[in-house]
Amino acid sequence: MRKIIKTFVGLLLTVVLIEGCLENKSSKMDKTQNQIEFWSQKIMSNNNAGTVFYHLYSGEQYANDKWVTEKPAENEDYFIGEKVSFWTDSKIGSFFETERSSPSGDWTIFSKNYYGPDKKLNLVLWTMNTTQVQPEPLTIKRKFIFDKSGIVMQKCESVFQMDSKKPVENPNYLNHEAKYWKTLNDLPFFNLLKSGK
Repeated sequence: MRKIIKTFVGLLLTVVLIEGCLENKSSKMDKTQNQIEFWSQKIMSNNNAGTVFYHLYSGEQYANDKWVTEKPAENEDYFIGEKVSFWTDSKIGSFFETERSSPSGDWTIFSKNYYGPDKKLNLVLWTMNTTQVQPEPLTIKRKFIFDKSGIVMQKCESVFQMDSKKPVENPNYLNHEAKYWKTLNDLPFFNLLKSGK
């Protein structure tokens, strides 16, 4: 339940955060807000944790990977590098959130991904908390809004100190590119999603 409440609060905050990314209201903005509000209500009202996928890494330098639907027991032979919670609705589209982290714990990345009923990506909200920076750990937030062709029509970024939340100008940190997939069919766990396993 705590996980669902956390997701709900995050989705509500998204409505406020994204408005600063567009200078003018538009049909695209209205559609995106409708999606955010829909998933906020659906997840809370159904007490639904979604379908969960885990991305496992193993081998030397974690060169081998696979996706599974059940969280395995603790094991030194692999590392759970990513967790995905996925929801879908035939009329509204699909939504999933991811949590990725490094084996060392130096950084953690969270993202919220919104797709329309055409299975095309509309919006990505991306957040990284990192200690790979001096002198203060940082939080980096990025927003990507896509057009019907899957092209980024607007991108925004903000950087601030992780603890104090003070904005940081000209930050110097080890960058990580935001990962996203323009259609649901491109998802690395799509075969599991399709099969329902």
